[in-house]
Amino acid sequence: MFTVALVGRPNVGKSTLFNRMVKKQLAIIYDEPGVTRDWREAEAKVGDYNTERKIRLIDTAGYDDAPNNSLTGRMRNHTDDAIEKADLIIFVLDGRSEITAVDEWTAARLRRANLPIIPVLNKAENENALECEAEVLAFGFGEPLLVSSAHGQGFYELDEKIIEYMPEQNAESQNDDEDEDTKPIKIAIIGQPNAGKSTLMNALLGTNRSLTGPEAGLTRDSVHAKWEYNGQLYELVDTAGLRRKNRVDGILEDFSVEDSLRAIRLAQIVVLVIDRSLTTEHQDITLAGLVIKEGRALVVAMNKMDLKAPDESAMAFIKGKTLENSINEVPDLPMVNMIATRGKGLKPLMKAVETTYETWNKRVGTGALNRWLDYVKNHNPPPMVANRPNSIKYVSQINNRPPTFAMWCSKPNDIPDSYKRYLIRSLREDLDIHGVPIRLLFRGKKNPYAHLAKRN
Repeated sequence: MFTVALVGRPNVGKSTLFNRMVKKQLAIIYDEPGVTRDWREAEAKVGDYNTERKIRLIDTAGYDDAPNNSLTGRMRNHTDDAIEKADLIIFVLDGRSEITAVDEWTAARLRRANLPIIPVLNKAENENALECEAEVLAFGFGEPLLVSSAHGQGFYELDEKIIEYMPEQNAESQNDDEDEDTKPIKIAIIGQPNAGKSTLMNALLGTNRSLTGPEAGLTRDSVHAKWEYNGQLYELVDTAGLRRKNRVDGILEDFSVEDSLRAIRLAQIVVLVIDRSLTTEHQDITLAGLVIKEGRALVVAMNKMDLKAPDESAMAFIKGKTLENSINEVPDLPMVNMIATRGKGLKPLMKAVETTYETWNKRVGTGALNRWLDYVKNHNPPPMVANRPNSIKYVSQINNRPPTFAMWCSKPNDIPDSYKRYLIRSLREDLDIHGVPIRLLFRGKKNPYAHLAKRN
């Protein structure tokens, strides 16, 4: 798919422009330089009804003159990686300020990319943007387009300019787009800051897609990347670290937290990365519980197994007492040991992902379910209500992802929690539904004479 990269110095409005073009609030926007650190991509449409075309749009961290080993320098190098994937560059400048030395430095760097470049003066709500048009013309990229991302101005002209650089569309390219539209399995990688989420994503992809480093909290926007493994297409989502609520520092981290929570809700599989070298905190348990409450399939990745844990029995404590006893809804969570920096444990991790995803999608036939129900009722009948039997008559699976079952009984509101837990435990053991949430609903038989009662 034709790929367009948004490039410019920090705080010129690249992320606002990105959100406007993809017509979704995907990138985090805040009036502070350097909010975007990783590059983010999404599908966008350009043109009107007659000329509409699909593009892949990349929002980059932008360019700034800084040492290569600094955070800003690593962000700039990450932007270079994004440009290598682009067919066209939109050079975004701030139309409300004068051209800066960093703009000139960026222009010189972009010339070396040997790609077509569209200069855009953003934030051009008034005539101030006209004052720096001559300076932009001197860059040699042609006449700049005046755009206001905040107010949606100038986008028709921008779309038309992008289409000019796109190759002619043919039947073969249309079919390629349709193949790319096949939905992949989404895997969200979550955990506390500095647990190794971005390192894990890079290890799986075999490339430095996510920005990494010793600093905690590097990832702010969720980073998405398509990836194929064993013939299956996946979409990996690297999320910002999730800390305890009372440790969240400022509105910018609030935005990152909301972005990560949205990634969990939209994922099918969630990999919870835990730093094994540290004492497991309550936050890890909270995150696991959140994933299960959302009905997502969960795999726990114990990372940094090469580092000495505070206690040699830490692994046994985590597995035996912390996660499994605290998350009693799913007592048999899949757990994998790994060293993301060395790429160790990736195959067992993906095996656990494949097995868990298959179980999460599992369906059990109605006949087998009702034979199972007869067995468990005979072994342990439901408690009586007011000295009368509360008969469970029928069970059916009404959904999967996660497996969801409905039981019809005489008094659904009087089934005690202890008996519900017994039924769920039996479903897991007898029907081999391990390691994923199970939802069990109770329903009463409709009263055929209810309409007569309403009349009276």
